[in-house]
Amino acid sequence: MLPGAHGMAAVLSLLASAAMAEDAKLVFVAPITLAPGHNWIEHFAPDGRPAHVIMGLHVDGKEGALIYMVMLRSDPGAGGADWQIAGIETAPWSGVFADTIVDKPVPGGMSLSVLFEHMTLDGKPETIMRTVDAHGLVSRCNAMVTVTKYRLVHEDKPRPVDRFKTLSQSEERVECVP
Repeated sequence: MLPGAHGMAAVLSLLASAAMAEDAKLVFVAPITLAPGHNWIEHFAPDGRPAHVIMGLHVDGKEGALIYMVMLRSDPGAGGADWQIAGIETAPWSGVFADTIVDKPVPGGMSLSVLFEHMTLDGKPETIMRTVDAHGLVSRCNAMVTVTKYRLVHEDKPRPVDRFKTLSQSEERVECVP
């Protein structure tokens, strides 16, 4: 079993309904299901472009972490080898981007977990990356977590680039996850 894979999936599903009520304009459509390794996702981007999503396990000593990297064609009309890595904002609203995001549990607990979803925002399709940061808590009951939603944005100038930019951040309580 990959670290954090089942526990955080339950936490994310519990948070989904509460988060959607909070973001009245943001409507859940479907999760983007990933498996370890290479994932080819048709219609990943809001404009219909497919993506390569790499989900890999990195083990450092005794602990492991899931690392995610998203690659899209930089030009929605291009049909070739014009693939680039989508940047992921390193901290909410920082404007600083990294090539990967790490889903790293802590011994006996959980830290950051990652989920990709298709949603609509004001009726328009969106690709959302949601993270849940449990701040290293061991207990999953009655815990406060930080939920951050990042929106995949395609920019054409000065050159085409895709980035996951912060959309919202909130503190939420997880009652209990068995």
